[in-house]
Amino acid sequence: PLRQASTRVLLWFALAVSAAVVLAFLFSSRVTRPLQTLVLAADRIASGDLGARAGLDRQDEIGQLAAAFDRMAVAVEQIDRLKDEFVAHVSHELRTPLTSAKIALANVREGIAGPDALPRVQEDLDRLIRMVNGLLDSARLEAGIPLEKQSVDLDSLVRAAVESLRPLARGSLS
Repeated sequence: PLRQASTRVLLWFALAVSAAVVLAFLFSSRVTRPLQTLVLAADRIASGDLGARAGLDRQDEIGQLAAAFDRMAVAVEQIDRLKDEFVAHVSHELRTPLTSAKIALANVREGIAGPDALPRVQEDLDRLIRMVNGLLDSARLEAGIPLEKQSVDLDSLVRAAVESLRPLARGSLS
């Protein structure tokens, strides 16, 4: 009888341990599977797929983490789109004075304009320098570095803008 009781206790203990292992496996997979989904989505974003989302619909802490991750991914995607638009805009703005200077120099070279056109090239180069300085100022602001305030003569600024476009209206690139 003692031996049978001992065998039964060992059998029940083995069943309890087996059930605990199965339950632990089921519980751990319920936690690790969504975390693996989050890791895969993070890896996709890191490799450039900014449209990647975790897409987990849960009401627990892991669901809250997944929702926060997806909100962050949307914000990163929007920032990247804004950056692309900004680069396109800046490229266009930088191209205008470069084209104006190129046309003015071509006109001087071909005899259409004389050396009096060279100040226009200087103004275009000054405009480019101001634009680049403006971009640097924007970067400084983003970094939290304070800028110096200075007054601007709007009349001369508008005149300079008109003058920078004048060569575009007169000539064209060959």
